[in-house]
Amino acid sequence: MRGELIKAVRKYGSIAARLNTFSDLAWETMAPSLFDIDNVSFYDYTKRWDRETSAAYHLTYSRTERTPNDTVVEAIDSGRNVAVVFHTDRVKGPLPQEWLGIRVVDGDQDDSRFLDPAGVIVGLRAKGSMRRDTSGFAVAA
Repeated sequence: MRGELIKAVRKYGSIAARLNTFSDLAWETMAPSLFDIDNVSFYDYTKRWDRETSAAYHLTYSRTERTPNDTVVEAIDSGRNVAVVFHTDRVKGPLPQEWLGIRVVDGDQDDSRFLDPAGVIVGLRAKGSMRRDTSGFAVAA
């Protein structure tokens, strides 16, 4: 993977790499040398609140129905970003401007989480069967 990333940087100048799409692997401990590659913006979502984000690897923490609101607020206060799924009237419906008194940015606009300001809620709209979720995973907009 390191070699492929270096080739991509040589070809494109700078790139973004999301290492986990269907997994939640701790690349920062599995392959720390990846993060020494210049001109790569590494980023991921994680449900593992014990992982640490860094300048080299931007993590957006994912709230679930089991995540206490206090944990979300503490994470935001420490400069972390937290993804929250919202019920909206329509798939393209508006997200709240704030949740728990914290600014919400629209995470459905793009996937460039590494460009988000620190200490925000990354709002995502419930899609598919999640639109009918009653578990508490998706919250009221």
